[in-house]
Amino acid sequence: MQLQGRKSILRAQEKLPKDLRVLLPVALWALQMGLLVMFLYDTSPEQQRTRRMADGALNLTLKLLGLAKLAVLKPVRTAILKLLQEAELLPGSDL
Repeated sequence: MQLQGRKSILRAQEKLPKDLRVLLPVALWALQMGLLVMFLYDTSPEQQRTRRMADGALNLTLKLLGLAKLAVLKPVRTAILKLLQEAELLPGSDL
């Protein structure tokens, strides 16, 4: 991810609800792992497929952050956090 993209995400994170701030690192880690797997198996010249996917994923992630923080999606965020906690992928927390 480009440095500018990381700065954008960090600025956006400052304005996010608490539950989304907990979920965001796990979501970004999962995205990064997916890109890594794609990179490892990418046979296109200079991994161009992976590079296009990373650029698109960054743009989509920034747009989705704007939507994900809407109050109407709080029940969805809560359900995702509960699922991740039950799978022991997140430490237990009071959200």
